Amino acid sequence: MTIRSLGYALLLLSALGFLAACGSDDGPTAQSPGQGSINATINGSAWAVSTPFTSAQNNVGGAVFVITAADPNQTYGLAISLSDFAGAGTYEIRPGFPLRMAVVTLGTEQGWGTQYSEVPGTITITSLTDSRVTGTFSFTAEPSPSSSQTETLTVVNGQFDIPVIEVG
Repeated sequence: MTIRSLGYALLLLSALGFLAACGSDDGPTAQSPGQGSINATINGSAWAVSTPFTSAQNNVGGAVFVITAADPNQTYGLAISLSDFAGAGTYEIRPGFPLRMAVVTLGTEQGWGTQYSEVPGTITITSLTDSRVTGTFSFTAEPSPSSSQTETLTVVNGQFDIPVIEVG
């Protein structure tokens, strides 16, 4: 398995774990439940998802931070994963180590990933508390090798204000 494939698999597992927790009473819960939203412009079209389909996981012990959004209309799904996470600040989303990448799905299809793109993006964590995170993001993602997609995906004007689940 290549490093890019491994990174993609890890990010998908994180996103799937979040989605499974959304439908289960046994999953983790945000320390401060509340409303949240993630929105962006994806290839020129507005996209937005609200609670309960958004969340951030802060793995305090492992320095990993994951933001996920599952669109109930089965358009785009989004996961951004930051390893070697050190709190609020600006992080480059790009291939390589530490793993800092974004994956976008389309319905149930794998879609796109920044680990295939040579154009770096950014995510800025403006505010992070034990219960909430806010910030912005933008990136360019290329189709995953197993995707039927052929065009590059451009995500701009991304904003999030969502509950945080602390794990680890």
